Amino acid sequence: MDNSKKENEQEKMKRREKEMQEEIEKARKEGKSEAWIRMNLDI
Repeated sequence: MDNSKKENEQEKMKRREKEMQEEIEKARKEGKSEAWIRMNLDI
């Protein structure tokens, strides 16, 4: 039972990472600077 909970945590982290990547891509397409991206997306 504990094992499946751990897996869920990993899934959540992966999904969050993927969402961050998508946000970064979107910001870059909008012409935002790397500094802006880091400040606003809490990297």
